[in-house]
Amino acid sequence: TSDSAPLEAAAAAMAAKAAERLIPVIEAGVAAASRTTGGDEHAADALRAGGAALLGAAASALPKGDPRVSSVADALLDVLRIPSAAVQKTAADALPALVPRLAGGEAAQKQLVETLLKRATAGKDYGERRGGALGAAAAVKGAGLSAVNGFGVLAFVKSALSDEKDPRAREGGALLFEALAERLGRLFEPYVVSLLPALLDRLADTAAPAREAAEAAARAVTSGLTSQGVKMCLPSLLDAAAPGRAWRTQAGAI
Repeated sequence: TSDSAPLEAAAAAMAAKAAERLIPVIEAGVAAASRTTGGDEHAADALRAGGAALLGAAASALPKGDPRVSSVADALLDVLRIPSAAVQKTAADALPALVPRLAGGEAAQKQLVETLLKRATAGKDYGERRGGALGAAAAVKGAGLSAVNGFGVLAFVKSALSDEKDPRAREGGALLFEALAERLGRLFEPYVVSLLPALLDRLADTAAPAREAAEAAARAVTSGLTSQGVKMCLPSLLDAAAPGRAWRTQAGAI
């Protein structure tokens, strides 16, 4: 429903009791809703989003390393493919609490992040790439800020933004930049400086989807900068606005 109180109450109850018994039931319900074609898509999306929230709450009550945590994480990754902003956000919101509980520790966390990074840049359509970006940012938050460099996230995003051959990769790089900035907030600010020049170049991308994703990322990133972040980013912005740069890059920087 539009009122989140019943869902929050159910999630709290799940975390406290009966989570282990109910996880298979919820997984089956989410899978069934995900297979729905035709009919009332709004109602189906509500079921998918509610199921994702309940799965996250249930798995967060399981012991660290329990194999069912990985099972729930896999289910949430499937939900992230659904081209619905509300459904994807709910699934992404459930991931951070699960990542530290994955069996396999840091290796499993890294594999999860890498899977979502690749989906963000190579997914078959925009919805899948968007879900991959949201999920990757959520997984990084769950793994901790050290994952930005430790799991190669920063290098991956920079490489994707600069990919001359694949417009999907460039679009995905911008989607990842935006998602990381929104999910990590001010904690991501120190990394913005090194990525900003590549993002500004994408404002003049010949592929409209990559250009539009870069514009959205630029708005998201700059709207949340602190005064110190503004000082750090100004040199890149002034350079992008200088004579000789592509006009779209100049306009975007300004």
